[in-house]
Amino acid sequence: MDTLVDITMTATIRPEILRETLDSFYIHGLNKIKDQIRLIINIDPIGEDKEKINLMIEICSRYFNTHHILPYVPSFPKAVKTMWAIVDAPYIFHLEDDWDISGYFDILKMIKILEAYPKLSSLRFSK
Repeated sequence: MDTLVDITMTATIRPEILRETLDSFYIHGLNKIKDQIRLIINIDPIGEDKEKINLMIEICSRYFNTHHILPYVPSFPKAVKTMWAIVDAPYIFHLEDDWDISGYFDILKMIKILEAYPKLSSLRFSK
């Protein structure tokens, strides 16, 4: 099945926080289209022990097909530019590695809203 949504995520080496984030978004809505999602994650080499990068990659692969970027030097702007150069799905969902969602959301309904209103270029969750 083709990728419908590319999730872009910037991260630092914090495996437990990453797991909590992916778990919350997966359980509350992304599991409905898991086979149509690709996670593009940039893991900057800062945070916990650098040896835990492999654990970060393993955690991501538990949820989605994953393309990981492992730069030698941390840089948020370069991470964003690199990820967005890789994106090729019709929809992008940007997610930070330390976000949490507590309620259900319907990503397909969000896509329908974008399609129904062509002048609308993005949606966001309120705090």
